[in-house]
Amino acid sequence: MKHRMSTPTGTRRDMIKLGAASLLGTLAAGCAPAAIGKASSKPKNIIFMVSDGMSLGVPSLAEHFSRLVRGKGTAWRRLAENKSTAQGFFDMASLDSIVTDSAAASSSWSSGSRVANGFLNYLPDHTRLAPIGALVKESGRAFGFATTATVTHATPAGFTVSLRSRESQDDIAEAYLEGTADVMLGGGLEYFDRDARSDDRDLFGDLAAKGYTVAKTSGELGAASQCKKFIGVFNDGYLPYTIDHRRDAFYRERIPTLREMSLAAIQVLSQNPRGYLLQIEGARIDHAAHNNDPAAILWDQLAFDDALEAVLAYASQRNDTLVVVTSDHGNSNPGLIGTARRYALTNEYFLNLPKITGSLEQIKLDLKYATGKAEPTEQDLATLFQKHTSFSLTSAESDRLWAAYQGNFKKMEEVNIHQNSLPGIYGQILSNHTSVGWNGTQHSSDLTSILATGPGQDLFHGLIKNTEAFVHMTSLFGINHTNKSMDPEIARPLLIPNLESDRAHWEQVRPKV
Repeated sequence: MKHRMSTPTGTRRDMIKLGAASLLGTLAAGCAPAAIGKASSKPKNIIFMVSDGMSLGVPSLAEHFSRLVRGKGTAWRRLAENKSTAQGFFDMASLDSIVTDSAAASSSWSSGSRVANGFLNYLPDHTRLAPIGALVKESGRAFGFATTATVTHATPAGFTVSLRSRESQDDIAEAYLEGTADVMLGGGLEYFDRDARSDDRDLFGDLAAKGYTVAKTSGELGAASQCKKFIGVFNDGYLPYTIDHRRDAFYRERIPTLREMSLAAIQVLSQNPRGYLLQIEGARIDHAAHNNDPAAILWDQLAFDDALEAVLAYASQRNDTLVVVTSDHGNSNPGLIGTARRYALTNEYFLNLPKITGSLEQIKLDLKYATGKAEPTEQDLATLFQKHTSFSLTSAESDRLWAAYQGNFKKMEEVNIHQNSLPGIYGQILSNHTSVGWNGTQHSSDLTSILATGPGQDLFHGLIKNTEAFVHMTSLFGINHTNKSMDPEIARPLLIPNLESDRAHWEQVRPKV
Protein backbone atom coordinates (compact mmCIF):
# COMPACT_ATOMS: atom_id res chain seq x y z
CA MET A 1 0.00 0.00 0.00
CA LYS A 2 1.98 2.99 -1.18
CA HIS A 3 -0.85 5.49 -1.09
CA ARG A 4 -4.34 5.20 0.29
CA MET A 5 -5.71 8.72 0.30
CA SER A 6 -9.22 10.08 0.53
CA THR A 7 -10.45 12.63 -1.98
CA PRO A 8 -9.57 16.14 -0.75
CA THR A 9 -12.49 18.32 0.27
CA GLY A 10 -10.74 21.37 -1.09
CA THR A 11 -7.26 22.81 -1.07
CA ARG A 12 -6.28 25.52 1.40
CA ARG A 13 -2.56 24.93 1.46
CA ASP A 14 -1.88 28.65 1.20
CA MET A 15 -3.41 28.99 4.66
CA ILE A 16 -0.69 26.85 6.21
CA LYS A 17 2.33 27.74 4.07
CA LEU A 18 2.78 31.12 5.65
CA GLY A 19 4.85 32.48 8.48
CA ALA A 20 3.55 33.90 11.72
CA ALA A 21 2.07 37.15 10.45
CA SER A 22 0.24 35.42 7.63
CA LEU A 23 -0.88 32.68 9.99
CA LEU A 24 -2.66 35.17 12.20
CA GLY A 25 -4.16 36.92 9.21
CA THR A 26 -5.69 33.80 7.68
CA LEU A 27 -7.53 32.39 10.66
CA ALA A 28 -10.95 31.11 9.71
CA ALA A 29 -14.06 32.97 10.79
CA GLY A 30 -14.95 32.25 14.39
CA CYS A 31 -11.36 31.46 15.42
CA ALA A 32 -9.25 34.18 17.01
CA PRO A 33 -5.54 34.15 17.80
CA ALA A 34 -4.53 33.75 21.41
CA ALA A 35 -3.93 37.04 23.16
CA ILE A 36 -0.30 38.06 23.36
CA GLY A 37 0.76 37.64 26.98
CA LYS A 38 2.74 40.06 29.08
CA ALA A 39 6.49 39.70 29.28
CA SER A 40 7.31 37.00 31.80
CA SER A 41 10.12 34.71 32.87
CA LYS A 42 7.71 31.83 32.35
CA PRO A 43 6.21 30.95 28.97
CA LYS A 44 2.58 30.48 28.14
CA ASN A 45 3.56 28.17 25.29
CA ILE A 46 6.45 25.74 24.73
CA ILE A 47 7.35 24.50 21.25
CA PHE A 48 9.80 21.60 21.50
CA MET A 49 11.40 20.85 18.13
CA VAL A 50 13.28 17.61 17.45
CA SER A 51 15.46 16.97 14.43
CA ASP A 52 15.50 13.23 15.05
CA GLY A 53 18.90 11.59 14.58
CA MET A 54 20.64 14.91 13.89
CA SER A 55 24.34 14.35 14.48
CA LEU A 56 26.27 17.59 14.83
CA GLY A 57 27.57 17.19 11.29
CA VAL A 58 24.06 17.50 9.85
CA PRO A 59 23.32 21.21 10.52
CA SER A 60 26.86 22.02 9.39
CA LEU A 61 26.32 20.21 6.08
CA ALA A 62 22.80 21.64 5.80
CA GLU A 63 24.09 25.21 5.99
CA HIS A 64 26.37 24.66 2.98
CA PHE A 65 23.70 22.68 1.15
CA SER A 66 21.06 25.35 1.79
CA ARG A 67 23.27 28.04 0.28
CA LEU A 68 23.86 25.79 -2.67
CA VAL A 69 20.23 24.86 -3.44
CA ARG A 70 18.25 27.72 -1.86
CA GLY A 71 20.68 30.63 -2.11
CA LYS A 72 20.39 31.37 1.61
CA GLY A 73 21.58 30.03 4.93
CA THR A 74 19.57 28.12 7.50
CA ALA A 75 17.35 29.37 10.30
CA TRP A 76 19.20 26.93 12.58
CA ARG A 77 22.51 28.69 11.87
CA ARG A 78 21.01 32.15 12.30
CA LEU A 79 19.52 31.11 15.64
CA ALA A 80 22.85 29.67 16.76
CA GLU A 81 24.69 32.85 15.71
CA ASN A 82 22.33 35.05 17.73
CA LYS A 83 24.20 35.98 20.92
CA SER A 84 20.95 36.05 22.90
CA THR A 85 20.14 32.38 22.14
CA ALA A 86 20.73 29.95 24.98
CA GLN A 87 22.93 27.10 23.80
CA GLY A 88 23.67 23.76 25.39
CA PHE A 89 23.87 19.99 25.02
CA PHE A 90 21.81 17.05 26.21
CA ASP A 91 23.43 13.89 27.58
CA MET A 92 20.97 11.45 26.03
CA ALA A 93 21.98 8.05 27.47
CA SER A 94 19.13 5.65 28.24
CA LEU A 95 18.64 3.52 31.35
CA ASP A 96 20.31 0.48 29.79
CA SER A 97 22.69 1.82 27.14
CA ILE A 98 25.11 4.62 26.38
CA VAL A 99 23.36 4.79 23.00
CA THR A 100 19.66 5.62 23.18
CA ASP A 101 16.78 4.86 20.88
CA SER A 102 14.03 7.38 20.18
CA ALA A 103 11.55 5.83 22.62
CA ALA A 104 13.88 6.10 25.60
CA ALA A 105 15.05 9.55 24.49
CA SER A 106 11.57 11.01 24.15
CA SER A 107 10.49 9.34 27.40
CA SER A 108 13.41 10.90 29.29
CA TRP A 109 12.31 14.39 28.20
CA SER A 110 8.68 13.50 28.88
CA SER A 111 8.92 11.82 32.29
CA GLY A 112 12.13 13.05 33.91
CA SER A 113 13.23 9.43 34.23
CA ARG A 114 15.61 7.44 32.09
CA VAL A 115 13.93 4.33 30.69
CA ALA A 116 15.32 1.36 28.79
CA ASN A 117 15.49 1.41 25.01
CA GLY A 118 12.20 0.35 23.46
CA PHE A 119 10.07 1.41 26.44
CA LEU A 120 7.68 4.36 26.51
CA ASN A 121 7.49 6.00 29.95
CA TYR A 122 7.62 2.55 31.49
CA LEU A 123 10.17 1.14 33.94
CA PRO A 124 11.39 -2.48 34.11
CA ASP A 125 9.53 -2.97 37.39
CA HIS A 126 6.28 -2.19 35.50
CA THR A 127 5.92 1.33 36.87
CA ARG A 128 4.01 3.53 34.44
CA LEU A 129 5.34 7.08 34.32
CA ALA A 130 3.08 10.03 33.63
CA PRO A 131 4.05 11.54 30.24
CA ILE A 132 4.34 15.29 29.97
CA GLY A 133 1.50 15.53 27.46
CA ALA A 134 -0.95 14.12 30.00
CA LEU A 135 0.34 16.45 32.72
CA VAL A 136 0.03 19.46 30.44
CA LYS A 137 -3.55 18.51 29.63
CA GLU A 138 -4.37 18.07 33.33
CA SER A 139 -3.08 21.60 33.92
CA GLY A 140 -5.72 22.97 31.56
CA ARG A 141 -3.41 23.62 28.65
CA ALA A 142 -3.43 22.12 25.18
CA PHE A 143 -0.98 19.54 23.85
CA GLY A 144 -0.19 18.30 20.36
CA PHE A 145 2.46 17.04 18.00
CA ALA A 146 3.44 17.03 14.33
CA THR A 147 5.83 14.47 12.87
CA THR A 148 7.03 13.18 9.51
CA ALA A 149 7.01 9.63 10.94
CA THR A 150 3.82 7.82 11.84
CA VAL A 151 1.86 9.60 14.57
CA THR A 152 2.29 6.39 16.57
CA HIS A 153 6.09 6.43 16.29
CA ALA A 154 8.43 6.58 19.28
CA THR A 155 9.10 10.31 19.55
CA PRO A 156 5.50 11.59 19.57
CA ALA A 157 4.35 8.54 21.55
CA GLY A 158 7.02 9.32 24.15
CA PHE A 159 5.27 12.60 24.98
CA THR A 160 1.83 10.99 24.99
CA VAL A 161 1.54 7.43 26.34
CA SER A 162 2.97 4.94 28.84
CA LEU A 163 3.49 1.48 27.32
CA ARG A 164 5.94 -1.38 27.66
CA SER A 165 6.94 -1.39 23.99
CA ARG A 166 7.23 1.08 21.16
CA GLU A 167 6.80 -1.74 18.65
CA SER A 168 3.02 -2.17 18.89
CA GLN A 169 1.84 0.89 17.01
CA ASP A 170 -1.69 -0.57 16.90
CA ASP A 171 -1.74 -0.36 20.70
CA ILE A 172 -0.29 3.15 20.68
CA ALA A 173 -3.03 4.23 18.28
CA GLU A 174 -5.65 2.81 20.66
CA ALA A 175 -4.01 4.63 23.58
CA TYR A 176 -4.55 7.90 21.72
CA LEU A 177 -8.28 7.46 22.29
CA GLU A 178 -7.63 8.64 25.84
CA GLY A 179 -7.46 12.15 24.38
CA THR A 180 -4.07 13.28 25.73
CA ALA A 181 -3.24 15.06 22.47
CA ASP A 182 -5.51 17.73 20.98
CA VAL A 183 -3.58 17.67 17.69
CA MET A 184 -1.86 14.66 16.08
CA LEU A 185 -0.30 15.11 12.64
CA GLY A 186 1.86 12.75 10.59
CA GLY A 187 1.66 9.38 8.84
CA GLY A 188 0.31 5.98 9.86
CA LEU A 189 -3.07 5.42 8.21
CA GLU A 190 -2.55 1.68 8.60
CA TYR A 191 -2.88 1.94 12.39
CA PHE A 192 -6.25 3.70 12.33
CA ASP A 193 -7.99 2.53 9.17
CA ARG A 194 -10.44 -0.33 9.55
CA ASP A 195 -9.31 -1.85 6.25
CA ALA A 196 -5.69 -2.07 7.40
CA ARG A 197 -5.95 -3.04 11.08
CA SER A 198 -5.94 -6.74 11.92
CA ASP A 199 -8.84 -6.29 14.35
CA ASP A 200 -10.98 -4.39 11.78
CA ARG A 201 -11.42 -1.59 14.28
CA ASP A 202 -12.21 1.85 12.88
CA LEU A 203 -10.10 4.12 15.09
CA PHE A 204 -10.84 7.13 12.92
CA GLY A 205 -14.51 6.61 13.69
CA ASP A 206 -13.74 6.19 17.39
CA LEU A 207 -11.74 9.43 17.40
CA ALA A 208 -14.48 11.27 15.52
CA ALA A 209 -16.95 10.12 18.17
CA LYS A 210 -14.68 11.75 20.76
CA GLY A 211 -14.79 15.08 18.98
CA TYR A 212 -11.75 14.85 16.70
CA THR A 213 -11.90 16.10 13.14
CA VAL A 214 -10.07 13.67 10.84
CA ALA A 215 -7.86 14.89 7.99
CA LYS A 216 -6.20 12.65 5.39
CA THR A 217 -5.01 15.19 2.79
CA SER A 218 -3.43 18.63 2.70
CA GLY A 219 -6.76 20.16 1.77
CA GLU A 220 -8.45 18.52 4.71
CA LEU A 221 -5.63 19.74 6.97
CA GLY A 222 -6.49 23.32 6.06
CA ALA A 223 -10.15 22.76 6.86
CA ALA A 224 -9.48 20.86 10.09
CA SER A 225 -7.20 23.57 11.42
CA GLN A 226 -10.33 25.59 12.23
CA CYS A 227 -11.27 23.01 14.86
CA LYS A 228 -10.34 22.59 18.50
CA LYS A 229 -8.88 19.12 18.14
CA PHE A 230 -8.02 17.02 15.16
CA ILE A 231 -5.94 14.17 13.83
CA GLY A 232 -4.29 14.39 10.44
CA VAL A 233 -2.82 11.17 9.00
CA PHE A 234 -1.54 11.56 5.46
CA ASN A 235 0.14 8.32 4.36
CA ASP A 236 0.10 4.62 5.18
CA GLY A 237 3.50 4.65 6.84
CA TYR A 238 5.96 7.49 7.22
CA LEU A 239 5.53 10.64 5.20
CA PRO A 240 7.80 10.55 2.15
CA TYR A 241 11.30 11.91 2.19
CA THR A 242 11.40 15.55 1.14
CA ILE A 243 13.67 14.69 -1.79
CA ASP A 244 10.90 12.42 -3.14
CA HIS A 245 8.06 14.75 -2.08
CA ARG A 246 9.60 17.54 -4.19
CA ARG A 247 9.63 15.40 -7.32
CA ASP A 248 6.26 13.64 -7.01
CA ALA A 249 3.15 15.66 -7.91
CA PHE A 250 0.91 13.20 -6.05
CA TYR A 251 2.87 13.72 -2.85
CA ARG A 252 2.94 17.49 -3.25
CA GLU A 253 -0.83 17.72 -3.71
CA ARG A 254 -1.89 15.30 -0.99
CA ILE A 255 0.80 15.29 1.72
CA PRO A 256 1.63 18.44 3.70
CA THR A 257 5.13 19.52 4.68
CA LEU A 258 6.35 19.70 8.25
CA ARG A 259 6.11 23.49 8.05
CA GLU A 260 2.46 23.29 7.02
CA MET A 261 1.61 20.80 9.76
CA SER A 262 3.45 22.89 12.37
CA LEU A 263 1.55 26.07 11.52
CA ALA A 264 -1.77 24.23 11.46
CA ALA A 265 -1.02 22.76 14.88
CA ILE A 266 -0.13 26.18 16.29
CA GLN A 267 -3.35 27.60 14.91
CA VAL A 268 -5.45 25.03 16.78
CA LEU A 269 -3.47 24.91 20.01
CA SER A 270 -3.35 28.71 20.25
CA GLN A 271 -7.09 28.72 20.89
CA ASN A 272 -6.48 27.50 24.44
CA PRO A 273 -6.27 30.63 26.65
CA ARG A 274 -3.92 28.89 29.11
CA GLY A 275 -1.34 27.99 26.46
CA TYR A 276 0.06 24.78 25.03
CA LEU A 277 2.94 22.35 24.54
CA LEU A 278 3.72 21.39 20.94
CA GLN A 279 6.27 18.78 19.88
CA ILE A 280 7.49 19.06 16.27
CA GLU A 281 9.60 16.20 14.90
CA GLY A 282 11.58 15.99 11.68
CA ALA A 283 11.71 12.20 11.84
CA ARG A 284 13.09 11.34 8.45
CA ILE A 285 16.47 12.91 9.16
CA ASP A 286 17.03 9.86 11.34
CA HIS A 287 15.76 7.44 8.70
CA ALA A 288 17.99 8.95 6.02
CA ALA A 289 20.97 8.61 8.39
CA HIS A 290 20.16 4.92 8.86
CA ASN A 291 20.21 4.66 5.05
CA ASN A 292 23.49 6.59 4.71
CA ASP A 293 21.56 8.73 2.20
CA PRO A 294 23.28 12.14 2.02
CA ALA A 295 20.85 14.04 -0.20
CA ALA A 296 17.80 12.64 1.60
CA ILE A 297 19.10 13.68 5.02
CA LEU A 298 19.93 17.21 3.87
CA TRP A 299 16.62 17.84 2.10
CA ASP A 300 14.77 16.66 5.22
CA GLN A 301 16.95 18.81 7.45
CA LEU A 302 16.00 21.78 5.23
CA ALA A 303 12.31 20.83 5.59
CA PHE A 304 12.81 20.86 9.37
CA ASP A 305 14.55 24.21 8.96
CA ASP A 306 11.55 25.59 7.07
CA ALA A 307 9.35 24.59 10.01
CA LEU A 308 11.83 26.16 12.43
CA GLU A 309 11.83 29.41 10.44
CA ALA A 310 8.03 29.57 10.59
CA VAL A 311 7.97 28.81 14.32
CA LEU A 312 10.59 31.48 15.05
CA ALA A 313 8.62 34.02 13.01
CA TYR A 314 5.52 33.19 15.06
CA ALA A 315 7.38 33.38 18.37
CA SER A 316 9.16 36.62 17.45
CA GLN A 317 5.83 38.45 17.41
CA ARG A 318 5.07 37.30 20.94
CA ASN A 319 6.83 37.38 24.30
CA ASP A 320 5.21 34.29 25.77
CA THR A 321 6.56 31.39 23.73
CA LEU A 322 9.66 29.30 24.47
CA VAL A 323 11.17 27.48 21.48
CA VAL A 324 13.60 24.62 22.17
CA VAL A 325 15.43 23.08 19.20
CA THR A 326 17.33 19.84 19.72
CA SER A 327 17.84 16.20 18.71
CA ASP A 328 17.29 12.93 20.53
CA HIS A 329 20.54 11.26 19.46
CA GLY A 330 23.15 11.20 16.74
CA ASN A 331 22.96 8.71 13.89
CA SER A 332 25.80 7.46 11.69
CA ASN A 333 27.68 10.75 12.13
CA PRO A 334 27.77 12.08 8.55
CA GLY A 335 30.50 14.55 7.70
CA LEU A 336 32.21 16.11 4.73
CA ILE A 337 35.59 14.45 4.23
CA GLY A 338 38.49 16.41 2.77
CA THR A 339 39.24 15.17 -0.75
CA ALA A 340 42.52 15.30 -2.70
CA ARG A 341 45.77 17.03 -1.74
CA ARG A 342 45.15 20.13 0.38
CA TYR A 343 41.47 19.05 0.14
CA ALA A 344 41.32 20.93 -3.15
CA LEU A 345 38.44 18.86 -4.59
CA THR A 346 36.21 18.85 -1.50
CA ASN A 347 33.97 21.69 -2.70
CA GLU A 348 33.78 20.22 -6.19
CA TYR A 349 32.58 16.86 -4.84
CA PHE A 350 30.07 18.54 -2.54
CA LEU A 351 28.55 20.26 -5.59
CA ASN A 352 27.43 16.82 -6.76
CA LEU A 353 24.87 16.48 -3.96
CA PRO A 354 22.05 18.39 -5.70
CA LYS A 355 22.36 16.00 -8.65
CA ILE A 356 20.76 13.31 -6.48
CA THR A 357 16.99 13.51 -6.99
CA GLY A 358 15.67 10.40 -5.25
CA SER A 359 16.19 8.52 -2.00
CA LEU A 360 17.50 4.99 -1.52
CA GLU A 361 13.97 4.17 -0.40
CA GLN A 362 12.62 5.33 -3.76
CA ILE A 363 15.23 3.28 -5.63
CA LYS A 364 14.10 0.18 -3.72
CA LEU A 365 10.43 0.93 -4.38
CA ASP A 366 11.08 1.43 -8.10
CA LEU A 367 13.11 -1.77 -8.25
CA LYS A 368 10.22 -3.64 -6.67
CA TYR A 369 7.31 -2.03 -8.51
CA ALA A 370 8.35 0.18 -11.44
CA THR A 371 10.39 -2.41 -13.33
CA GLY A 372 7.32 -4.61 -13.71
CA LYS A 373 9.51 -7.65 -13.08
CA ALA A 374 9.00 -10.31 -10.47
CA GLU A 375 12.77 -10.78 -10.37
CA PRO A 376 14.65 -7.54 -11.10
CA THR A 377 18.26 -7.80 -12.21
CA GLU A 378 21.57 -6.23 -11.29
CA GLN A 379 21.26 -4.07 -14.41
CA ASP A 380 17.85 -2.83 -13.27
CA LEU A 381 19.40 -1.69 -10.00
CA ALA A 382 22.29 0.01 -11.79
CA THR A 383 19.87 1.80 -14.11
CA LEU A 384 17.71 3.04 -11.24
CA PHE A 385 20.77 4.09 -9.26
CA GLN A 386 21.87 6.29 -12.16
CA LYS A 387 18.33 7.63 -12.69
CA HIS A 388 17.99 8.82 -9.08
CA THR A 389 21.59 9.86 -8.36
CA SER A 390 22.90 10.83 -11.84
CA PHE A 391 26.03 8.74 -11.19
CA SER A 392 27.07 5.62 -13.10
CA LEU A 393 28.22 2.57 -11.19
CA THR A 394 31.53 0.94 -11.95
CA SER A 395 31.35 -2.80 -12.47
CA ALA A 396 32.83 -3.36 -8.99
CA GLU A 397 30.35 -0.94 -7.38
CA SER A 398 27.45 -2.54 -9.24
CA ASP A 399 28.50 -5.98 -8.10
CA ARG A 400 28.76 -4.95 -4.44
CA LEU A 401 25.53 -2.96 -4.45
CA TRP A 402 23.64 -5.88 -5.98
CA ALA A 403 25.13 -8.26 -3.43
CA ALA A 404 24.04 -5.87 -0.67
CA TYR A 405 20.52 -5.67 -2.09
CA GLN A 406 20.35 -9.47 -2.07
CA GLY A 407 21.78 -9.67 1.45
CA ASN A 408 24.84 -11.57 0.23
CA PHE A 409 27.20 -10.37 2.98
CA LYS A 410 30.05 -12.71 2.07
CA LYS A 411 30.26 -11.34 -1.44
CA MET A 412 30.40 -7.77 -0.13
CA GLU A 413 33.69 -8.60 1.62
CA GLU A 414 33.16 -5.80 4.13
CA VAL A 415 35.35 -5.94 7.24
CA ASN A 416 33.32 -3.38 9.23
CA ILE A 417 30.07 -5.10 10.21
CA HIS A 418 28.48 -1.72 10.90
CA GLN A 419 28.47 -0.92 7.18
CA ASN A 420 28.03 -4.42 5.82
CA SER A 421 24.51 -3.72 4.55
CA LEU A 422 22.70 -2.14 1.62
CA PRO A 423 22.65 1.34 3.25
CA GLY A 424 26.31 0.99 4.25
CA ILE A 425 27.43 0.07 0.74
CA TYR A 426 25.13 2.69 -0.82
CA GLY A 427 26.60 5.40 1.39
CA GLN A 428 30.16 4.37 0.58
CA ILE A 429 29.50 4.46 -3.15
CA LEU A 430 27.88 7.90 -2.96
CA SER A 431 30.79 9.10 -0.83
CA ASN A 432 33.00 8.49 -3.86
CA HIS A 433 31.00 11.21 -5.63
CA THR A 434 30.01 13.60 -2.81
CA SER A 435 32.76 13.23 -0.15
CA VAL A 436 30.08 12.74 2.53
CA GLY A 437 31.19 9.89 4.76
CA TRP A 438 29.50 7.88 7.54
CA ASN A 439 30.67 5.91 10.58
CA GLY A 440 27.94 3.26 10.47
CA THR A 441 24.19 2.92 9.96
CA GLN A 442 22.89 3.18 13.54
CA HIS A 443 22.42 5.64 16.39
CA SER A 444 25.48 7.08 18.11
CA SER A 445 26.14 8.31 21.65
CA ASP A 446 26.81 11.94 20.76
CA LEU A 447 25.75 14.81 22.96
CA THR A 448 22.89 16.55 21.17
CA SER A 449 22.81 20.29 20.64
CA ILE A 450 20.21 22.57 22.25
CA LEU A 451 19.17 26.00 21.01
CA ALA A 452 16.53 27.78 23.09
CA THR A 453 14.90 31.17 22.73
CA GLY A 454 12.08 32.80 24.68
CA PRO A 455 11.03 32.99 28.33
CA GLY A 456 12.78 30.28 30.35
CA GLN A 457 15.49 29.73 27.74
CA ASP A 458 18.38 29.96 30.23
CA LEU A 459 17.29 26.69 31.84
CA PHE A 460 18.53 24.96 28.67
CA HIS A 461 22.01 26.50 28.78
CA GLY A 462 25.09 24.33 29.18
CA LEU A 463 25.47 20.55 29.38
CA ILE A 464 22.39 19.01 30.99
CA LYS A 465 20.98 15.52 31.46
CA ASN A 466 18.09 14.58 29.15
CA THR A 467 15.75 14.15 32.13
CA GLU A 468 16.16 17.83 33.05
CA ALA A 469 13.96 18.79 30.11
CA PHE A 470 10.97 17.42 32.02
CA VAL A 471 11.99 19.23 35.20
CA HIS A 472 12.36 22.54 33.39
CA MET A 473 9.20 22.32 31.27
CA THR A 474 6.98 21.30 34.20
CA SER A 475 8.53 24.01 36.37
CA LEU A 476 7.90 26.65 33.70
CA PHE A 477 4.28 25.52 33.46
CA GLY A 478 3.85 25.40 37.23
CA ILE A 479 3.20 21.65 37.16
CA ASN A 480 4.19 19.88 40.37
CA HIS A 481 4.84 16.23 39.57
CA THR A 482 7.78 13.88 40.03
CA ASN A 483 7.94 10.50 38.36
CA LYS A 484 9.78 7.55 39.84
CA SER A 485 13.33 6.95 38.61
CA MET A 486 15.36 3.76 38.70
CA ASP A 487 19.07 3.20 39.25
CA PRO A 488 20.69 1.35 36.31
CA GLU A 489 22.18 -1.26 38.67
CA ILE A 490 18.73 -2.07 40.03
CA ALA A 491 17.19 -2.08 36.56
CA ARG A 492 19.83 -4.34 34.97
CA PRO A 493 18.67 -7.68 36.47
CA LEU A 494 15.10 -6.93 35.44
CA LEU A 495 16.25 -6.35 31.87
CA ILE A 496 18.20 -9.62 31.48
CA PRO A 497 15.39 -11.32 29.46
CA ASN A 498 15.43 -8.39 27.04
CA LEU A 499 19.22 -8.52 26.84
CA GLU A 500 19.32 -12.23 26.04
CA SER A 501 16.59 -11.85 23.43
CA ASP A 502 18.45 -8.94 21.83
CA ARG A 503 21.73 -10.88 21.87
CA ALA A 504 20.14 -13.89 20.17
CA HIS A 505 18.52 -11.66 17.56
CA TRP A 506 21.82 -9.91 16.85
CA GLU A 507 23.62 -13.21 16.32
CA GLN A 508 20.99 -14.16 13.75
CA VAL A 509 20.93 -10.94 11.77
CA ARG A 510 24.38 -9.40 12.13
CA PRO A 511 26.42 -9.31 8.93
CA LYS A 512 29.07 -12.03 8.89
CA VAL A 513 32.67 -11.06 8.16
